[in-house]
Order: sequence, then structure tokens, then C-alpha cells
Amino acid sequence: MGVLLLKGAGRPDPAPEAAQDPCAECGRLKDAADRCLAEFKEMEQNAFRQGGAGAAEIFQAYQAILEDPYFLEEMLERLRRERLRAEWVAFDACRSLARCMADSGDGYLAGRAADFRMVGGALLRALAGENSVTEAPAGQDIVLAADDLSPADTISIDKSRLKGIVIQQGTTSSHTVILARTLGIPAVVGVDGLLERCTPGALVLVDGDAGRAVLSPDAETLTRFTGALRADAAHRVRMEASARRPAATRDGRPVAVRANTGDCESLRALEMDACDGIGLFRTEFLFLGRSCAPTEEEQFAVYREAVTRAGGKEVIIRTLDVGGDKQASYMGLPAEANPFLGLRGIRVCLERPELFRTQLRAILRASLFGPLKIMFPMVTSCPELACGRRAVESAAAGLRAEGVAVPDRVAVGVMVETPASVLLCDRLAAEADFFSIGTNDLTQYIMAADRMNQHVAALYDAAHPAVLRAVAAVARAGRAAGVPVGICGEAAADEALAPLWAAMGVGELSMAADRIGAVKAALRASDARALESSLPGLLACRDGREVRARLKTRLEEVTL
Repeated sequence: MGVLLLKGAGRPDPAPEAAQDPCAECGRLKDAADRCLAEFKEMEQNAFRQGGAGAAEIFQAYQAILEDPYFLEEMLERLRRERLRAEWVAFDACRSLARCMADSGDGYLAGRAADFRMVGGALLRALAGENSVTEAPAGQDIVLAADDLSPADTISIDKSRLKGIVIQQGTTSSHTVILARTLGIPAVVGVDGLLERCTPGALVLVDGDAGRAVLSPDAETLTRFTGALRADAAHRVRMEASARRPAATRDGRPVAVRANTGDCESLRALEMDACDGIGLFRTEFLFLGRSCAPTEEEQFAVYREAVTRAGGKEVIIRTLDVGGDKQASYMGLPAEANPFLGLRGIRVCLERPELFRTQLRAILRASLFGPLKIMFPMVTSCPELACGRRAVESAAAGLRAEGVAVPDRVAVGVMVETPASVLLCDRLAAEADFFSIGTNDLTQYIMAADRMNQHVAALYDAAHPAVLRAVAAVARAGRAAGVPVGICGEAAADEALAPLWAAMGVGELSMAADRIGAVKAALRASDARALESSLPGLLACRDGREVRARLKTRLEEVTL
């Protein structure tokens, strides 16, 4: 609930206009790119502070575009050759790249089209001497209404004052909506005729869960909405209290509920008494948005702080996971037609042994300060795991030879996120110390469905029987080998599915910190042993919708 701040459709598209001095236009474009890069870096830090690593990742993608030497050099060459104004060349280049990606038929590339449109718009504003953000009046709670909205607009307004977003265009999978969700800001998209009906300063109610916005509500609607806000606030208080209690099912099956994080800043904001450790510490954010790889000392400082702040609770550090949608320009990774099936995860680490060794040395040094495990992403074979283990042992031997104390052994595990690792889980269990199932990529790969592609988004469902069978197979293999099994993908935070994971024998769930209370409450209300008897029927369902319906009914039965 707040007053409307309108943001229109923006400036008209530039037209081709001759330039008198191509060198001057090159200078203007370079200056604009430098200004945009500085703004995006500032926004990245702001996003870190407000929403953690996941929010910052969006702005790292924009930086990667501007730091790509080919991107800028091609535009500069056009300026010299065509003798046109920088505005037109920047607009046309970004528009053309966005169109090519949108029309590629590749879900990942289509998702990147919006990134190039965003960068193009930022360059135009910089060339005009404008900021890339929306200024909000001081001292007011704001609902931002727009034809379209960028993540820069969203992050530029203080989270405590931005109470909602209403967008005329866009989809629920856009970067802006994802960012809003990360920040806990309700967002409604696809509101036809929005700007014609809005009046600046009018009161508006935004219900992000229902996808509904009410302009200038009457007294009865306002009273009902205010009551819902109070109920929601009370629910959050209950969930915060729930997070501080241990999670165990009614029949006594314990489940460790941990937090996902990717930087020390978000770790500092965690209430460690509300979680059972860090189930996923993403290290890639140390490597992104910079001009060179972090040094061993830089990494060691971060990992040591993470382990220290965990206060004796276990921290699982995932080794570098770049490639796919996470690119570090200085690494010079090859351009790939399908990057999600290319050089990423453990594959990058094994191909860049010096980079890998530096990270492993930093992690091993940090392991002296608290319980720590190492997890390899994107494993598809036993030889990859074996190579990773040898790299850990080699790094440890090198440190000992230098007189640096390291533990005799640090647990090494596999992030199960490919169909190959599922099918080989019995073999991997003989060599791994633990499994952590990454349901985000696993669901995407099993269902052959890009969750960012609205045409197939319905197929992306962790409750689909094919995904459930994969999780159940990994849990069985883990139990048989005495290997702990956890889930660190977003499905771990699904309170409707959490009891099912416990019934399968998953002993650890790791998630965004704000979901811990709700998941713990759902686990405490369930009976894992009773639900376990229902597994064959659930795994035999036709689709995820049927699974969720039958699971809901069964949970209601066993909790009575």
C-alpha cells in the first residue's frame, strides 16, 4: 500500500543522425559506457545490501556486457565507419543483439535479450547526461507504476519505502520481478492500460500473491486489505519464532534446515540461531563483476569470515560455478551456442587448474576456523569427482610443504544437478562424502524446460514425478552408502514438499533465510513414517499437479 509514482514509457527511439566528428562520438560513447559501468557496480553493491547475492547477480550480468571488449569495440568501429551519432549506434546495436537473442529459439539466449535492452537504455540515458534511476520523493511510501521497469529503477528506491510495483508490460519471470521477489516487494505485471488509469499520488493496493492491484480503493476494500496486512505481519512473527526451534517431524525424524548465501554481507545479516548452518555458500560472486580473479588471500578472508560467523555450525562451500548464465569476462570462456550444456561448474575448474588450486588452498586454510565441507558443482561422472579430490589433496600437500597447517581430511561432496549424476548416484556414493541435490538445474535438465522461458515454464516443476523419482533414487543411494543427502535448490524452500523430502530420507534442506521458519513449521507438523508409505503412489502420479493434490490430501490425513 502506498501512493503512486508514475514512470512513463521513456524517451522516443533515436533516429540515424550524421555526426560531424566521429572521434568525438567515440569519446562520448566511451564516457557513457564508463559511467554506466560505475552505476551498475554501485547498484550491485546496493543490491547486495538489500537482497544478498541473488539480487546482485542481475547487475553483474549488465557489467559483463559492458566489460566485453567486442561489444564496445564493434560500436566504436561503426561510429568511425558510418559517421553517425553515438545515440543511434548504441540503440541500434543493442536492439539488434536483443532481437537476435529473442529470435534464437534458445531459452537462455532469449532471456539475455532483456539484458541488452537494459544496457542500451542505460547508454542512451548516460549519453543524454541523465541517471539510470528513478528519483523518489522523500518521506513517502511508494508504489511504482510504469509501462516497463528496469532492475535499476527498482533498486534505486529504498526497500523500506518501495511498497509495490505495477507494470503495464513484462512477465513474472522478468529480472525486475525476480529482483522484487528477492527484496520482498509485491509486484503485479501485465496490467493493460495502466498509465491511462493512474493518477500520481493516488492510493493503490498491491497484492503480489494474487497478481492484483486496486487503484483508489473504497473504504471497505481498504479495511479488508489492511486486515490482511496485519495477518501477514503476524504470520511473519510466528515464522521468525518457528525458525528458532529445531526441525523434526512428529515421528522424531530430524532434518537440518540451513541457509543459502553467497557473500559475507548477507551472512552477517543471518540470525545463526535460526538455522543449522550454511548449506550452500556460493563462491562465484567473488569472481563476477571484476576485472581479474580474486587472489588466495582475498578468498581466504571471505571463507574464514563465513566459517567464523557460522559459530561452529557447518558450512558447505561450493567451488567456483561459472559458465551458463554466470560469466566472468576476464576468464575468456568460449562463446557457446548452448552454455548450460557447455563449459561450466567443475568442468571450468578442471580446465583451469591454477584457478582451482588457488580456491582450494583458500578453502583449506579457512577450514581450521570451523567445520567446513567442499562441494563440487555440475558433476556428471566418477572421474570428475576423482580429479576434484586429487586437486584437494594436492592443494593440501602444497600447503603442508609450506608449513601451513591444514586438517588431515576435509569432506568432499557432489552437487547432484544433472541426470548423469542421478543415474550414477550409487557409484558416486561410493566416492563422495555427501550429496546435495541442486533442484534448480536438475529440474531444468530432467524436464528439458528453461524456467525463464514462459512457453515451457509450466513444465518446470520440482514436484513432477520424474524429478521426485530422481530425488528418491539419490536418497536411497545415500542411505545405502551411509552418505548424507541434502537439497540446496529452491525446492528445499517449498513448504508443501518439505515433508516429502523428509519421508524420502533427505536429512538436510538449505534455502533462503526468510523461508526457514515456514519450512520448519511444515516439517514439525508432518509424520515422515506415515508419509513414506505413500511414496509409491505419489511417484506413480501423472504430473506435478496430481502429486501436489494427493500430497496435500495425505498430509491433511496424517496430521489429524
